[in-house]
Amino acid sequence: MTTVIKYECDLCHQKYNSAEAALICEGRGVADSSAYPIGWVFEYHHNGYVGVFCIAEVTPSQMDIHGLDISLWAIRAPGFPKYSLDENLCGGTSYNKTDPESIAHFIKWHYITEEKTHTPEFKEMIDYLKSKDIAPFYYTPDGIKKTIKTPHP
Repeated sequence: MTTVIKYECDLCHQKYNSAEAALICEGRGVADSSAYPIGWVFEYHHNGYVGVFCIAEVTPSQMDIHGLDISLWAIRAPGFPKYSLDENLCGGTSYNKTDPESIAHFIKWHYITEEKTHTPEFKEMIDYLKSKDIAPFYYTPDGIKKTIKTPHP
């Protein structure tokens, strides 16, 4: 007879062969939705420039308590369906983690170049967010956060 001992993460219930691995998993904690604020604007590339997208909704992952699902709003470039706004959310990403390394990785791939700040898509997204009283912001390719001021009455 063989005795098999498994260790389980108390958060996600994933089983591991070692206590250390289970503790590392538990150490990831429950994902913090504030790490991906609504209003984070970025240019989207998929076989070329598609348009300007923005984080619209962040929910706990249905698959992993350590992650988040992100839905997006979009104002696309000519040649693509123009809008995904209001309740019409488009795609997004799943299993987004909130540890510093994961946030840094997200910033690295979700930025706006100076060139794209002059596009109609960018300007329209900023106006849309301001109309919703959401403070838009973006990161430069160098990881510098730029917040766009919204006028308040």
